[in-house]
Amino acid sequence: MITTSRSDKRVVLAPNSAVLVLETENSPVEQEISKFHRSLFHLQSQAQYNRIRERGNRDTSEGIFSKTLWFKLVFFVALVGTYVFKMVYTRKLFKES
Repeated sequence: MITTSRSDKRVVLAPNSAVLVLETENSPVEQEISKFHRSLFHLQSQAQYNRIRERGNRDTSEGIFSKTLWFKLVFFVALVGTYVFKMVYTRKLFKES
């Protein structure tokens, strides 16, 4: 936290907090610091939003991948089962005749 004090005004800059100015008239430097801090706060909140959104998208992607994997495995087992059934049935059919 950065604190600047004078006899007539006080400016407090801290991460993830608003700029506190106890006087209505600011010098151009203090206005630029305030503007910079608001921009930095906006960037931090946007980055946090993007991280949350990325986490949700990653969870969705992993869930879809898991479901697709299980569907492929079940489909493969069903396909192999059908193949084995056809082979056994065909052999049995020709053996009887």
